[in-house]
Amino acid sequence: MAGLGQSGPDVSRRYEAIVQTYEQLAEMVLNAMRLEIRCRVICNTGASLRSRKVNRAVRLYGLRSADAKQGDFRLDSEALEPDPDIFDLSSSLTESDELAASTLCDDDQRFAVTVLSSVILLF
Repeated sequence: MAGLGQSGPDVSRRYEAIVQTYEQLAEMVLNAMRLEIRCRVICNTGASLRSRKVNRAVRLYGLRSADAKQGDFRLDSEALEPDPDIFDLSSSLTESDELAASTLCDDDQRFAVTVLSSVILLF
């Protein structure tokens, strides 16, 4: 069996290649997680704003949902229940934060959510 007794530079290079492969994989997963969080924020915030516009137009003008035009975001009364899209977003972010806290170091956790507030402010 060739290879079992190998030592020296050849084995060292193989080990370094394996370590580098896992580091690259970890970096890809972290970037995917960061992108997933941003996409959820954009999707849920956008859905919330669209549904709020349509609901307001239906209520004010008696339009069917399909005929409703985009309106403004002024609230005529206090919201009595949370917006389902924002509630879903909050749940997703909490779940992501708990997962990150249990698996990532502090620097990687910060990287996953860095500049997230500016993504939210785009809406």
